[in-house]
Amino acid sequence: TNYIGNFNFGLSADGEYIRLYDSTSNVMDSVFYGIESRWPPEPYSTVATLELIDPYLDNSMPESWTAAASHGTPGMSNDTNVNVPKPVTNYDEMEGWLQMYPNPFSDEINIRIRLDEREAARVLIYNINGEAKRIFTVNAEDEGIKTVTWDGTDNNGNNMPDGLYLIRIVTGKNQASRKILLVR
Repeated sequence: TNYIGNFNFGLSADGEYIRLYDSTSNVMDSVFYGIESRWPPEPYSTVATLELIDPYLDNSMPESWTAAASHGTPGMSNDTNVNVPKPVTNYDEMEGWLQMYPNPFSDEINIRIRLDEREAARVLIYNINGEAKRIFTVNAEDEGIKTVTWDGTDNNGNNMPDGLYLIRIVTGKNQASRKILLVR
């Protein structure tokens, strides 16, 4: 059933297919969520709902979602803090807090992030179709250099094919994207 504007009902905990259209009927976003074990389980047994952790994550991936503490989010703030940092445009400045080596790589690539304070960072690896294939979270107890090593596998441990990938780094204050090349 199609709805325009607000609606006064909840979505099924058994899964739904949702599409959002613009004013000219172009699909702007869509998601199918299900009841498989990889989706957060709380909405199936409580009054919680699902919410996207970050607007840049692939919303078709269950790990991109979290259980919200409230009944739902339409017309209300999400429980998850979704502040999207401003992109770094000064690449000399970016070099100081983000380094990746070797690039191209065959076995693994090291992603070094300098955190200026106690903050979390996310490392998202996208294929050329824009699908987030690997997500790392760095929870820093203190400031300093943190290293994430990617071995060329997806979130399920499967080897990714040779090719160009985009790494997106998001911290509390910075975000940046870089191209990397996997050549086995």
